[in-house]
Amino acid sequence: MPGVGGLSQNDVFSAESIRDVMNTLAARELIRLEDRSGSVIVRLTREPPSPYGDFEAELEVESSFATVRARLSVRSEDFDDWAECLDLLQEGERDEYGPPVSVYWSNSGRQPWLTVISDDPISVEVGDPTQSGVRVHIPLDLRSVERAWVEHARERLHAVRDAWGV
Repeated sequence: MPGVGGLSQNDVFSAESIRDVMNTLAARELIRLEDRSGSVIVRLTREPPSPYGDFEAELEVESSFATVRARLSVRSEDFDDWAECLDLLQEGERDEYGPPVSVYWSNSGRQPWLTVISDDPISVEVGDPTQSGVRVHIPLDLRSVERAWVEHARERLHAVRDAWGV
């Protein structure tokens, strides 16, 4: 008897096909900052981009207290802006005695935004000024989860750019 999507419990999937699905899903996540208690994710949701070159995306903030989602458009310059944010955060991670680095994305001012503050713990503030008016602050202990969190964020950015041709 067929199950969900025409699949049955007897269907077998190769490790390679599972890896391909996981890579496809990961290639939609432009930003993923998470620890054991919460996450901030920007996920591209539309393929191909709109006629104007915008990618439809969803911003999701999840914590033990609440889950918040907002729609946004991501333009090619937003990819560049996130790369610059990661450069600044990387510099801040190297200078452990300097003041915390604070980066703001996306600079368009037209929709939801996020600020990453490289304090201890790292915190992310997300705001949605035009749709809901909500502003959320979430501490994320990214360093305890993985020391090279900025490098992994950069690898994610490159994977998304390669997959979507940006």
